[in-house]
Amino acid sequence: MRRPTRRFRVLAISCAATLAAAAVVAYATAESRRSLAGPALVWPNYGGGAHFHLPASKVDSPYSFGGIIICLDRPGEVSIERVAVEPDKPGIRIDAFALRANPYLRGKEGVGEVNAPLEKLGFTPGRPHIVKSVCLTEKESNNQDAAASIHAVNQGRGGSELVMQYSRQSAETRTATKLIVDYRSAGKARRLVIPWAVTLCAPGDATSLCRTD
Repeated sequence: MRRPTRRFRVLAISCAATLAAAAVVAYATAESRRSLAGPALVWPNYGGGAHFHLPASKVDSPYSFGGIIICLDRPGEVSIERVAVEPDKPGIRIDAFALRANPYLRGKEGVGEVNAPLEKLGFTPGRPHIVKSVCLTEKESNNQDAAASIHAVNQGRGGSELVMQYSRQSAETRTATKLIVDYRSAGKARRLVIPWAVTLCAPGDATSLCRTD
């Protein structure tokens, strides 16, 4: 397995804040919960979105990104059927995605940026993927007690890490500005939109997004 490189730059995000907030969820009101036929898939990140920049990427090469924790607002399960991007222009896409249990609650790191397909990182991409893990409460997320984290893990709570394999088809730099997660809950189609941007820079691009200095 290749270790994550350090060639990318991240803007508009605090890594520490992201990891701390990754398992936090703002629970819906009792009225909105009652109106839903099944649980909702959420991205419980109070720290805002992120923008990854990868200089000198190659056309049609796989680049894997992760670190996004998603979870359910209440007990149940949902089936993720599709993960796609909202691109600034055609020429960037997600070729595969996978899930694994929240690694941060187990004292491990999430997937950062790796120049390799998901299979080489030990993931099994495919559709659909089932999410059953309920989010932690804000109080639990702020609790730094390791025993509390282990207890949550043993209960199957704390969320799952979403990892994605990107590629660039255009000869020019392309940016995916949002993640579109289509899933089904209680037989109904739903969508989660995550403000998670990735720029795959073309070699020689010296614009502010792609400079390496």
